[in-house]
Amino acid sequence: MGEIDTKSIESVQAALSLFGRKNDQRKHRSISITEVQFTKFNGKMRSDNQELLLTDLANYKEELRNAKAEISSTEESKVSPKKAVELMAIAVDMEKEKTEELLRCVSEFNDVVLLSKVAAIEAENKYSII
Repeated sequence: MGEIDTKSIESVQAALSLFGRKNDQRKHRSISITEVQFTKFNGKMRSDNQELLLTDLANYKEELRNAKAEISSTEESKVSPKKAVELMAIAVDMEKEKTEELLRCVSEFNDVVLLSKVAAIEAENKYSII
């Protein structure tokens, strides 16, 4: 029987182990590069996300300011009609008081006119007797 040549197998095994080592080194190298790139990308991504979040926050702060201003103007517009109604009620009360005062004056004037007519009639009666 013949001998089997193992030299070719040994060279293949050596090549595989060498290739495996290089492959392992490449894996480590590519992982480290990927990690660095991911970290840079992740950092940029964080920066971009932070900028977007800050922009959104600024927009929300503006919407909130606008909402507060709108609420204030709405409250003022509600208060203004209430104040106007109150002022009109006060004006109506003052007019009622003026009207009552004028009616008292007219009533007193009518009483004075009536008394002067009575006095005139009495004076005519005395004059006619004389």
